[in-house]
Amino acid sequence: MSQQDCLKALHQYQTDSVHISKYLKLGRKPEYLHDVKTSKGFKEASYFHSFIHGIYTGPQRIEFYFESIEFALGENKPYAALCALHLLSHWITVGNFFQANNLIEEPNLKSIVDELSNKKILTNGEKLFLAEWHYVKGQYTCQAPLSVGGQDPETALTLLEQCLQLQKPLLKDHFIVAKTLNQIGMTHFEMTKTSHGASQLESSKKSLRYHNEALDMITRLSKEELNFSVPEYTNNIGSVYHTQGHYHRDKQEGNDLSKDASNCYRKAIDYYKKSIRLEEKLNIDQPIRFAKYKKNMAMAQLCLKEHKTALQNAQFVHDTYYQVIGPLNPQLAKTTILIAEIYFDWAKYREREENEGYFGYYQEAAEWYGKALPMIVKHTLITAEDQEYKLIRENFPEVLDKIGDSGKKEAVVKALKLHHISGDASKLVEAKDKDSEEESSSCSTTDTCNPSSNGNIGSTSNGNDEKSGSSPDQKTEGPKSENAKLEETTTSAAADDDKEDATVILKDNEERGTKRRHQSASDNQ
Repeated sequence: MSQQDCLKALHQYQTDSVHISKYLKLGRKPEYLHDVKTSKGFKEASYFHSFIHGIYTGPQRIEFYFESIEFALGENKPYAALCALHLLSHWITVGNFFQANNLIEEPNLKSIVDELSNKKILTNGEKLFLAEWHYVKGQYTCQAPLSVGGQDPETALTLLEQCLQLQKPLLKDHFIVAKTLNQIGMTHFEMTKTSHGASQLESSKKSLRYHNEALDMITRLSKEELNFSVPEYTNNIGSVYHTQGHYHRDKQEGNDLSKDASNCYRKAIDYYKKSIRLEEKLNIDQPIRFAKYKKNMAMAQLCLKEHKTALQNAQFVHDTYYQVIGPLNPQLAKTTILIAEIYFDWAKYREREENEGYFGYYQEAAEWYGKALPMIVKHTLITAEDQEYKLIRENFPEVLDKIGDSGKKEAVVKALKLHHISGDASKLVEAKDKDSEEESSSCSTTDTCNPSSNGNIGSTSNGNDEKSGSSPDQKTEGPKSENAKLEETTTSAAADDDKEDATVILKDNEERGTKRRHQSASDNQ
């Protein structure tokens, strides 16, 4: 299926989504299988799969790839292997590293890669296949947790450079090359989370250069911005400016944002808005991706103290995750904490400005933290690796102290008891002082240990210094009835009063590791 065929299909999709699905299924029948040993066949297969990625939701992609692999195995094993690589890339993109690791170790795929790696003379198609393998391995090595062989951006960059060396002589300017440039930009972005000062700023500048190069190439090739990849690329550029805003903010003294920090946050918001507009213009049903852009925008707005609009966007994201993925997923848990953080920061801001009504915002923050805690303790949707885990440990006790012995506090403590989190809720954190002692031993190359960004995917307020901000996603409150559903789900096993302190339960949660989170990560992104 050529690029021209895909463009015709896109036009048809926007008028008749039923027939386009039938049209796409032709691509996995034996008579339509691509001869990926040739450069032309590989490029046509890649166009086709980029189209699948743009049109289909996560579950649809998974079904499509599995069926395509099954169709191709008997007729065209190289094409089946290419489908496996696209499935592997999908698992990595949605954060299901447990499945991704299994597929990397799949014997048939490994044997094909080993054979090509040891082959002295490769066809152009085989070179491009090997490049795709380097791309996916680089993607995995950068984004996967340390426990499953990830969090190694230096190795990831080496793999991606090898990929680019194979692709550029054969493809010149091509959307496949743009995809690799974008991934290199994302890898440099990951390096900003573990670097500091001038080194962090330099990594962000490299990231920005590669992201802009990718965006320029894909826009030039498309002759317009109506391309499935463009919203993602503009979002990634926004993420870099977002992080640069943190860099400038953390250099300043006092509570007022510097001009440099403010300008970076506003540039980030402009790019997030552009991603949203393009997604709407493409008319593609990708609610989770759309929610990611909205969430990033909410976090940047929080940094600018635009609490009202930040809250509106965060609540939209909360509803989207709940309706599309369901109540028991990590992204919903993180967004719940984001909403709590917005209320918490808003309350502190109003209190500092001696604005009446700030007490109610502390109460709202307490309620949202209370909703998030069972997702951590009971369902392990967030673990000690996640920045949101640190945020709730730091800020929830302070919020409870602020609202004192009010009825709202009693209600929150009662809710915690229903989730086997008995004891004094204000002792959720044994002592903030211990966090600083543990920091050096617990820090890995995760977002949690990035002191200059103060966050990962949730909003952050670090309590004492009154600064809020977060590192955005590069990879995404509603009606009362939806909140009621969430509470019903998370309180379904109300039990006896357990005398165990909440802090002990959280520590047990840390020791459980991340395997369960990886298995439960949603594929619908």
